[in-house]
Amino acid sequence: MLKCPNCGQKTERTRNFACQWCAYPLIPKEYYWEPIVYLLAITGAETITVIVQPLWGIVCHTIILVAAIVHSSLASDYRYRHLALSLALVPLVRIISLCMPLANIPQMWWYPIIYAPLLVAALMVVRILAISQGRWDLPSAGYRFSSP
Repeated sequence: MLKCPNCGQKTERTRNFACQWCAYPLIPKEYYWEPIVYLLAITGAETITVIVQPLWGIVCHTIILVAAIVHSSLASDYRYRHLALSLALVPLVRIISLCMPLANIPQMWWYPIIYAPLLVAALMVVRILAISQGRWDLPSAGYRFSSP
């Protein structure tokens, strides 16, 4: 049995890697490397995009996107499936923003054009991960907008 560093009680990890008494996260050290690898890969791809050439950055982001989707489908733990699928949106932002032909379009329309496909992808991820509307921290109805 482990001893919780937060409450000092002898405890076992629950299904979500938390202390059963105080819910302090008890994540094993072998699980730390995967998010760090994604962070380093995305940082490297961004560096290549800015310093070397945007085309090579797109290639690197595409490789990261494919790796995240494959990792999401092959991960044995549901937390890593969710993490990898959510991280797949990060390189998708850069791929979409670099590949859209926006030269002849007014700059005001760039953001809706770029982020509309990304919004669709994010909603698909939310649906695949079965995230309920209550977990979004959004009210179910009654949006009120004030005019200036």
